[in-house]
Amino acid sequence: MDYILKSRGRGKTYDLIQRSAKTGERILCSTITSARYINSKAREMGVNIPEAMFYRHYDPERFNDKGVMIDELSSLLRTLLNCKVNAVTDTPDNILVDTNDLSDRCSMNMNPITYVENLTTNIEYSDLLANSIAETVGKAIMEKISSKS
Repeated sequence: MDYILKSRGRGKTYDLIQRSAKTGERILCSTITSARYINSKAREMGVNIPEAMFYRHYDPERFNDKGVMIDELSSLLRTLLNCKVNAVTDTPDNILVDTNDLSDRCSMNMNPITYVENLTTNIEYSDLLANSIAETVGKAIMEKISSKS
């Protein structure tokens, strides 16, 4: 399972729609409104996707999908459990991080690598993984900043 990590309004749903158009994977949502929005957005983008659905309407036996993607996992967990979810653990196959998002969120006086180390520490990755992510993303951010100069 892949994780797409971006801030609010930075294109996570757009990325799911694009992937759905390429792979045929269906998008599941925690609300009917979200599913309608995704279907409308896909039409607006001019791409064909399997109908995005409210998770309660999804029946894997009926649709025989290749797999599904979930838009806003935290919202779906909150809806399923009917409570606030404060933390989760998982072992992702891939973590897709938007370096533009991270560089935009860095304050002018904060080194991007420090920001990423703080971010990864806050979500309690192991030190080794945190340093690896911080180094990789930090380099990408520094390259992006350097190329703008």
